[in-house]
Amino acid sequence: MTTTMACKWSNETYRFIAERVGEEECERMKEREFPLLPTPGLLSSLGLYVNTKMLNLGVATRAFRIGHRPTHKMAIGALGVAKIIDNPEIPANGFFTSERFFPVRMRHANLTYDDDRTLDVRGASLKFADNDVDSPLDLIMNTGDRCPFWNGPSVGDYRTSRKGPKEMEEWCYKNSAYYYNTIQGVRRSPRSYADMKYYSQMTYEMKDDDSNSHLVRFRLVPYDYTQEESGLPDEEDQRTPWNSTTRERDARPFDYLKLEYKEKLVNQSICYRLQIQVHSDLSKDNLEMFNMGRAWDQDAYPWNDLAEITIFRPLAPYVTERTCYNVANLPDCLSFPESPSFQDYRSISHLRRQAYAASQKGRLLWGPPKLNQETCKIKYNLTVATGSTGRAGYDGRVKVSIAGSDGRTDPLQLDKSSLFSDNFGGGEKDIFQLEAPDVGDLWYIQFDLDDPTDGWYIEMVCVEKDGQIRSFPAYQWVYGTAIIRTGKATLPYQDNDEMRAIRAMEKQKVRDQLPWYKWDSMPSHADINEHSCLPRDVQFLDEKYRDFYAGREEGLRNFVLNKFIGVFKDIASFHHFSEFFRYKVGGCCVPSVASRWQWDREFGRQFLQGHHPGAFRQITELPANFPLKDEDVRTVLGRGVTLQREIKAGRVYIADYKILEDITVAEDRYVTPAMCLFYVNAAGFFLPLAIQLYQKPGPGNPIWTPQDTAADWLCAKLFFKCADSQVSVAKYIFTNRKGEERKR
Repeated sequence: MTTTMACKWSNETYRFIAERVGEEECERMKEREFPLLPTPGLLSSLGLYVNTKMLNLGVATRAFRIGHRPTHKMAIGALGVAKIIDNPEIPANGFFTSERFFPVRMRHANLTYDDDRTLDVRGASLKFADNDVDSPLDLIMNTGDRCPFWNGPSVGDYRTSRKGPKEMEEWCYKNSAYYYNTIQGVRRSPRSYADMKYYSQMTYEMKDDDSNSHLVRFRLVPYDYTQEESGLPDEEDQRTPWNSTTRERDARPFDYLKLEYKEKLVNQSICYRLQIQVHSDLSKDNLEMFNMGRAWDQDAYPWNDLAEITIFRPLAPYVTERTCYNVANLPDCLSFPESPSFQDYRSISHLRRQAYAASQKGRLLWGPPKLNQETCKIKYNLTVATGSTGRAGYDGRVKVSIAGSDGRTDPLQLDKSSLFSDNFGGGEKDIFQLEAPDVGDLWYIQFDLDDPTDGWYIEMVCVEKDGQIRSFPAYQWVYGTAIIRTGKATLPYQDNDEMRAIRAMEKQKVRDQLPWYKWDSMPSHADINEHSCLPRDVQFLDEKYRDFYAGREEGLRNFVLNKFIGVFKDIASFHHFSEFFRYKVGGCCVPSVASRWQWDREFGRQFLQGHHPGAFRQITELPANFPLKDEDVRTVLGRGVTLQREIKAGRVYIADYKILEDITVAEDRYVTPAMCLFYVNAAGFFLPLAIQLYQKPGPGNPIWTPQDTAADWLCAKLFFKCADSQVSVAKYIFTNRKGEERKR
């Protein structure tokens, strides 16, 4: 069962070695753990090349013979998202930037045995992409802060130790570091894959934005990592680590770790922290920093948070099996220094890059992994409506994945081959019948296009499942990969972790498409001068262009015609404004709002649905400078109750434009720092209740209400509407316009 320690766990390797060989010999073994590396000679690179080829041949042959991974065979895979934290304490670089999101695939497995109850090293592989192979970064990590091998010769010793318990015992006493580092890494019957710490062990070289070099290491820890890991080897296991078989008293299923991890994801997300150590002083010899057999001093090189990893969905076993991880998948800012010889500490990164590729090629000679895929499939009727705008169609290959509450389908090919037209022509609706496992309640659809440079404008996608149709409105250009969510409107707090991650990655995608101009004192803005330079998905559609220019030309014609008519006819009433529409080029069309613009209900609607409804706030009492009395609005409230009761009921709101009070205006110009009370009547309409045009009450500043004459009340509303427009213009000047002026 899981080891429970009464006190802090410690590695007692050297005590057990001393008991067997004596204290003096134990000390001599410690001194010989990492002998001086030989100076590279003329044939060192040739030796590295030959040994690498021999290792690759052995790994590929074994992978081909057994048809699966030589290590970390049985695994649980999962899908999630990585978010780089705000301002991570690392050298500035173009990959690990603040609050950047990546889709990730996680893979947990045991190093050697299929049985989770054995004494074994546990692994965590993290791919920074939702792909089977390609990725900007793969991190392959294991339990233990140091590795039982650190250069080419030690790898050969390690491979010999894996032949059996006797060979492993001899290997442990050949070098005390082999023994000590093994105890650091093995775990017996841990509670969960999610409560252990995993280390990259290898050292990476990181280039910052100024091309300065740094050395870094990574580790993955539980989000709350203050507790001690489970599964740490007890005294019995530390004394005989070659006896790794399952203990008789452990009656749990052999795959309990995978079952527990999958069950946990049903009810909640699993969270980790990705952390990093940084060594920046490269002024002296740093060869020892590449020694995987030693851990870096945590006081000198503390572990700092780099990213938050949220895992929210298990992957199907066959998807987990076909997902390939390789330490060679690195962003531009990370690399492995070249090794001059087989004996050098840097040879491990070279050997592992080659070995992973050889292993993957060897097992893929058998073809795709032959795992039992879901046999219970249902039918999906998928309808895709392509827009009719110019060049909206797409002629390449398209794959679609359907995701829901119970999982996600494999990418399914949408094939509508035609020799004479696009697969998906503009203005067409294409219907596909697909068979895939039931994914439960539908959440989103993911499209993958084979040509990321060619766009496809999708208007709508409908999926019929079990007789029910779910709509996925798109109205967007798709390049490469795009996720289209269901049309059901939700607020962010109503989403689960996966849907929140999708929202965040959609916003990041837009930010990445637009160049941003930044400064410290003002908000950032898009650094684009021409509309044509905007991403295609942000530009107007062709139809919008045509409507815009046609409307502009029509407006100019109407303006000239109406100016000519106005020369011969005076405007004596509001009714005469409608006369202009008789002469509108293209036919008579009086806007519907023309018949109700003076209504209080329309006045309230325009403010509530206007450009800044946040100007209103609910009040619990009247402001001291707004002395409204009950008799002023008694006939307006309509409920036969007092103003104070309406306020206490939460039905009264205020918009206060005090911000305009100190503005200097030109002669014969007026600015009113007005206040307006609104209330919600019994029918649910948002209506103006009272208007005061200036902040200081008095005889020269009356409060206007609907009980005044219609002309006075209309005039008060017009002044307040002007104040609202002036506040809107001021906000534009101090945000958008200020940015444009700074840019110029």
